[in-house]
Formats: sequence, structure tokens, C-alpha cells
Amino acid sequence: MTRNSSWRTSAGDAIDPVLKLVKARADKQEAPNGSMDDRGSFQDALQMLTRLMRPEYTQPVMDVTTSLTANTDPLGAYADLLRLLAAKGDDKLTTPLFLKVAQAGAVPGLSGPFEAAMSVLKHSTDPDVVEYLMSHVKDDGGPVRETAYRCLALTGGDAGVETVRSIRRSMPALDDTKRAVLAAAVECHYHFKDTNPMPVSITLPAGLDVFDMPSFSYITVHESGLKPDYEAHLLTFVAPSTYFDGAAYYPDDLEGPILWNADETEAKVGLKIFYDPKTPDSYDVTLRKFGTDWLPVDYVELEAS
Repeated sequence: MTRNSSWRTSAGDAIDPVLKLVKARADKQEAPNGSMDDRGSFQDALQMLTRLMRPEYTQPVMDVTTSLTANTDPLGAYADLLRLLAAKGDDKLTTPLFLKVAQAGAVPGLSGPFEAAMSVLKHSTDPDVVEYLMSHVKDDGGPVRETAYRCLALTGGDAGVETVRSIRRSMPALDDTKRAVLAAAVECHYHFKDTNPMPVSITLPAGLDVFDMPSFSYITVHESGLKPDYEAHLLTFVAPSTYFDGAAYYPDDLEGPILWNADETEAKVGLKIFYDPKTPDSYDVTLRKFGTDWLPVDYVELEAS
């Protein structure tokens, strides 16, 4: 027996008692008289489970998760275990559960389970998931619509591509590919933000002249302008934080905002948005070329550093 297989056996032997401990401490945390000490004890057990977690343990972890109260408390044990399944579980097994969670909807401010579900569903080509997202992509509002717009070109086949094309804003012809990619990345972020308009100043990479963005008539790219505050904010393009799995390159500047795949049919762009001078939100947007159009296929909000 190799050292690696011995470790796997040890991990497998450990998973059952750890799951029992997680369940017991979760129940205590979620009890009406649960305390912060109980939450700390649960988090200790969850950390042990996180270290042991492998895709082959997905089903027993799901069994424990679904035995808990399906609360929408972002600090609840149910949400924590869903996040673990989203990060380390076998998507083939978790997808039906996450579809059920998504269909139950998100509670504003208490959306931990829903967000965990969407982090898995946005990459799924399961027909039931695609049908669910397609049914919401033209909603009047809501987070399902945003997720659907940002993933269906990749997961929904030709129908997904045509649907995303049909609801995107009119994209003016831009004179080079870099402009088209940057404009599509900004559109991906602002496409559904009409209900809360505010002025946006956008800084451009070196070598690019001013150009109008398609998302809003009042968003015009310029190299200097508004200072970020709660009435106006600043967007700047940065190097994306996540890399392509295969060959990829920055053509000119290693700190440049666009990472290309080998044949330049896919690009990643980093967006950093300042609502005040010190606390930006950061995103990675992945775009793919469909014919002459650049459409979003993934969108990731990055944790603040």
C-alpha cells in the first residue's frame, strides 16, 4: 500500500465520526438556545470536515446537509455545508440539490444557500438547470436573471447564445478587438443596473482612446473624472485574478487587463470598482467569441484582499 492510498484509507475511516460531530454541533448551534460558543464549536468541526472533504464523500455530506433545517441564514450550518459542497463536492451529485435550493429563491440579506447554489448551477449543462435559467433570463429583475445572462452563452448551447444576444444592449461597432472585449466586460457588469443609475468614470488601459460604452448613455469612458463616492463611482480595468486552465498569454503587458487564451477566442478581464477611495469590489469576467460577438460566459466576484 502506497503512502497516498494509506492516507485515503485514513481519511475515509475518519469521515463518518467527523460527520457525526458536524451533525451534533450543527443541531446544537441551530437550537433556539444556541450561542456563539456553539457556533465556534460547529466551525471547528466544519474545518475538520473541510480538510477531509473529497468528491467521493459528497453523498454522506449531502445526507447531513439535507437533514438540517433549510434556513437562509448566511451564518447557519445549512448554508456553511452548502458552501462546502459547492467548493469540494461532486457537481453531478449536488446539482439536483442546488437546483432545488435555487428554485426556493433568495432572501435579501440572507442569501447564503442561494449563492452557493448559483455558484454551481452557472457552470452546469444539465437540461433541467438550463431550462430553469432560460425561464428566468428575461425576468424583470433578480439575481437569477443576472446569472443566466452571464452563463447561458456557454451552458445553453445555440439557444443560450441566441437568447443572450437577443437581450444584450446594442453594441456599437468598435474598431479593435481589445475595445470590444472591454466594452462587453463592462456591459456584463452593468447590463441590469438600470434601476439604480449613477455616474461612472472608467479609466482606460494605456493606448486606448475615449469611447462610449454600450451599457448606458451616461457612461462614457474617459481617463480622468469623478472621484469615487456614494453618488458616483470609478471603474478601472486590472489583470484578472484567475487564470485559464490551458495555454494563455498577455500580449503586451503582464499587468494588462486582458488575458487571452491561445487562439484568442476567449478572454478574461479584471474589473475593480471603487464606490469610495479605499474599498473596491473586484470581479473577473470571462468572455468568449461567438461569431463577431463577445459574450460573457462566467463572472466571479472576488473576496476583498
